[in-house]
Amino acid sequence: MKQVNTPDDCESPNDRFFTHPVVDWFLTNAGTTITFDWKTLSLGDTIKEKNEALYTKLVETTNMVVQKGGKGFFWIVCTPQMSDFMATSVNFVPAFNEQFPLGYNIVQRMGILGKRWLIYSDPLVAADTLLIGAGFSKKHVNYYCKIKIENM
Repeated sequence: MKQVNTPDDCESPNDRFFTHPVVDWFLTNAGTTITFDWKTLSLGDTIKEKNEALYTKLVETTNMVVQKGGKGFFWIVCTPQMSDFMATSVNFVPAFNEQFPLGYNIVQRMGILGKRWLIYSDPLVAADTLLIGAGFSKKHVNYYCKIKIENM
């Protein structure tokens, strides 16, 4: 992974960093929380149309985090079900070429979406919650956004 200029306490993404307590800390302390309605987001009839609508919402949210100072490599933490949905996107590149491990009780990197976000799956995240972040800094909570999804 390329080096980027980040704040002094901001670490680059790595798979060992994400644990359930770390994810909980980010969910509790996220600098921004937004809500969107899944029914209005996923207006399309096909999975492709729904993926495009979610992708657009993720881009909008990421741009908001960038405007608040977020920079570096972005990531998303979500449930295994949501990461499975993201994996159906043509923009998704899996972390494993042969097989995804199933039934894990750890935070696990699942792949990259749209060359923008590392996708992490956490089975303990609430079904209606996504977390977007840039790097890992406890000083810069504006680098994180919790997304609550209604009517999923």
